[in-house]
Amino acid sequence: MSSSSLSSLTSSTTAATTPTIPKTIEKISFRYIWPVRVVQRQLNHNEAIILHISPKFATVFDHVAFQWTIKMHGSASLDSDESADFQDPDYIAISLYYVDGPISAVDVYAHVDISTSPSKDSSPPGSATPLLPTLPSKSRSIHSTRGRETEILHSNRQSLT
Repeated sequence: MSSSSLSSLTSSTTAATTPTIPKTIEKISFRYIWPVRVVQRQLNHNEAIILHISPKFATVFDHVAFQWTIKMHGSASLDSDESADFQDPDYIAISLYYVDGPISAVDVYAHVDISTSPSKDSSPPGSATPLLPTLPSKSRSIHSTRGRETEILHSNRQSLT
């Protein structure tokens, strides 16, 4: 989509607060809660894994919609003496996939929280869902392009793992 189309999208997000002064909305935020069931299985040596892919979901504002999906993926290298020096450490990562929308590229600020289902042993008193350590939100935007996967929190892979 051309830059003139982008400006028309921006101008369509204006709302009049008074008859003479329009207010432009510069950022739209949304929250997506993604329940994931944890199941364990045996892995082969150096297997790259896709842990879970979310169903497609949409963010809509003022009749403008963006469609997304999220993927949790990682690596698992089983301990072996021969290849220990050459391998990257195991990791789990979260990726955002921009499926469709009115423009070809979007800048996104992402924040990921991880929670576990309540259990008698791990719940603090008065808490319904214990939170694991919250990952810090990114201070810079992530540039997401339609049809491409963009990893969220690339620098914090070990914290997520």
